[in-house]
Amino acid sequence: MTEKPKIKVIKANSAEANRRSGLMTVTDDTGRERFRTTCDSCSTQVVLRRAPRADEAIYCRKCREIHQVGKPGTVLVTEKGRTKYRTPCDFCGTEVTVSFLPKTDRPFQCTACYKSNLAESEAEAKAEAKEKQGLEDSLDQEQKPVRSFRVQCRTCRKAITLKFQPKEDERIQCTECYTRKHSDRTRPSLIYNIECSKCGQKEALDLVPSDPENALCTNCLNEAKAQRRR
Repeated sequence: MTEKPKIKVIKANSAEANRRSGLMTVTDDTGRERFRTTCDSCSTQVVLRRAPRADEAIYCRKCREIHQVGKPGTVLVTEKGRTKYRTPCDFCGTEVTVSFLPKTDRPFQCTACYKSNLAESEAEAKAEAKEKQGLEDSLDQEQKPVRSFRVQCRTCRKAITLKFQPKEDERIQCTECYTRKHSDRTRPSLIYNIECSKCGQKEALDLVPSDPENALCTNCLNEAKAQRRR
């Protein structure tokens, strides 16, 4: 006789009645019973140690991480055999595909928004630094009064106001005395024309001879000095 197929009756209030539909029962290498179902987000096969309830959301490892710490609107995509994350930009809403999971604890920007915000941040930082430097300079000018020192000219005894403190033994002169002193140094030298009393040669000297009537030229003077040494 042909055996009748066994019919398993599941009670309405039993644990099996509240299980998720579409479950597949499998046995692992240790002989333990496992339950296979699909991820609610990406339809990837998921193996569980217990049977999930009908109202329980099931996610794979990556989709669970997205729901726990990922940005809202992030989805898994596959490009060239690699799993990546597609997330909208926090500023313009453009969807960007990246290899890492954008998390909720930090802003996520596309390339265009990143460059724009970076330029604005640098401009604001420069403006703040310039404003701070200007404030410090104004405070320094207010806090540091201009010091001046009043002394007398060593030559004419005229009162002079200086912006620095001179040393005790330093000779301080007013502008007029200093200019007069240095202009005397730059005067042209004296030229004295003579006619040698020995050889009759004419020569221009930069000094006044001690005896203008018996003046000697340079050659005759050197010969006279050489004879005296002998």
